[in-house]
Amino acid sequence: MKEPIRSLLLLLALTLAHGCGATSSPTQRGWEQSTSTADDFLKRYDRLSSRIVSLCSKMTQRQLDWRPTPAVKSMIEVLGHLNATQWRLASFTGTAVPSDLDLKALEKLTEKSAVLTALKRSNAHARATVAALDNAAMERSAEVWGRPSTVRFAVLLIVAHQAEHLGQAIAYGRSQGVVPPWSR
Repeated sequence: MKEPIRSLLLLLALTLAHGCGATSSPTQRGWEQSTSTADDFLKRYDRLSSRIVSLCSKMTQRQLDWRPTPAVKSMIEVLGHLNATQWRLASFTGTAVPSDLDLKALEKLTEKSAVLTALKRSNAHARATVAALDNAAMERSAEVWGRPSTVRFAVLLIVAHQAEHLGQAIAYGRSQGVVPPWSR
């Protein structure tokens, strides 16, 4: 159990360090002082979620359908997984998944505009879920993937999961000649 948590925390630390160029000020990097744990998470989440949407919007349907090897998911399938999992992770904070939302159907979407619309909706839901949490709520007990934990850990997973798949989207895009819009 310690090794996956250590790996997740390392991933988060690397993600938070990414993009902290020497020429930008702490305020430009979003490091101004915040008053809540939720604000700290949201500063990073907002950057990650906007980047994955902008990058995948730039990719064509064919590029989103591409697989590095036949045994791995295409980016469109990864986005379906990201969509559904964001709803599941947010539910660990105590926010219910809407009864009319079919998470298995979300994972099976394959058309670019439908997937990106769903991604924007799941991003907005995840963001609203985290924004509604005060510091005390972050420390509440929660069951995460069947294990005792805290709401804070569920929020950490939301941010880390977004970072993981942004990195994957960058790799898939660059493998096909797509330059992330923010790195020009």
